[in-house]
Amino acid sequence: MQILIDFITFDNEKVYHPECFRCQRCDEVLTSDNCYKKDEKFFCKKCYLFEEGYCCNECEEIIEGPAININGKLYHQNCFVCTACGDKLNKQYMAIDGRPYCKKDYLKYKGFMCGICGEFIENEYITIFDRKYHINCKKCSVSYAA
Repeated sequence: MQILIDFITFDNEKVYHPECFRCQRCDEVLTSDNCYKKDEKFFCKKCYLFEEGYCCNECEEIIEGPAININGKLYHQNCFVCTACGDKLNKQYMAIDGRPYCKKDYLKYKGFMCGICGEFIENEYITIFDRKYHINCKKCSVSYAA
């Protein structure tokens, strides 16, 4: 039997040789500052975060820094982008079939175009004979006298 000179205990439980105390998932040697416990198993920080679900919903890599939480789904800040143009998004986005879009591309795919100026309608509009118009674009050509 080998005598333990240097040893590691975690949570006052089992005693390990430093080189034998390893992550259950990746087999990396664990240290006191890189050791996490879940369900009676020990993990390095990266594997613990993976086990806890701190993975990016887009790239499926571990999220260790700031993240964007959209409806319970986590994203790296660089991974939360418009589906159409790839521009970075913040929490201000619009969704089509569960995929994020910037305002410009959302309006391009789902918005209405004004029947007079041809610009996308973002706010209030009026409909005349199934055509949509900005409120300020449609002017009546008939004058009604009082």
